[in-house]
Amino acid sequence: EPSNDFRINLIDTYNINVSEPSGLTYKPNTQTLWTVSDNDNKVYQLDLSGKVLDILQFTGNDLEGIAYDLTNNCFWVVEEEQRNLVKVSLNGMELERYEQIIQGHDNSGLEGICIDQYNNFYLLKEKNPSLFIELDSNFLPTESIELNFSDDISGISYDESRKSFWIVSDKSEKLFLWNKTEGVKFEFDLPADKFEGIYFIEQENKIYLVNDNENRLYYYELTDSRN
Repeated sequence: EPSNDFRINLIDTYNINVSEPSGLTYKPNTQTLWTVSDNDNKVYQLDLSGKVLDILQFTGNDLEGIAYDLTNNCFWVVEEEQRNLVKVSLNGMELERYEQIIQGHDNSGLEGICIDQYNNFYLLKEKNPSLFIELDSNFLPTESIELNFSDDISGISYDESRKSFWIVSDKSEKLFLWNKTEGVKFEFDLPADKFEGIYFIEQENKIYLVNDNENRLYYYELTDSRN
């Protein structure tokens, strides 16, 4: 059964000038968030109040997820329908492209990406079925786990201290804490559907989410009564 030890409190929400934001990551040295638009397929830099600071020149195809790679100081984005993984420099140049990470050509493909502290890559497939996918060093799937705790999955962020993943569901309107061995450890009801990006800033226990329909950034704080 999901734990009752966690509490998530909404601190604030912010309008953002990004159409259909989907996916969220964080660059620690600039303390800025980055999201992608699945409307214009651009990459946006945001401050923590949702103000757009920069737009990269890169244009993707059906962008749905983004992760900052601390080791290589770059971004990785996923293109949903084509199931592609793309490496993008900080100034918006495409550096590498890995095509058709998983099979299929429809609008229930790659939906999220995150990277852990060991530079392991994890992807989400949205639905039919929903999958958690781990990649090897050649960016090939080494493990796929079907996730059946929600109607779909739309965003992911790694939590090192709990060795778990924060996973958001658009259609189920929930946020989950999940890992491979224990399953769902905690779930939290969100106020609407269309939440499609999440980032957990572990050192500060802050959770940021973007809502694709509202074009809004949500800021929550996490407390753990066990600490």
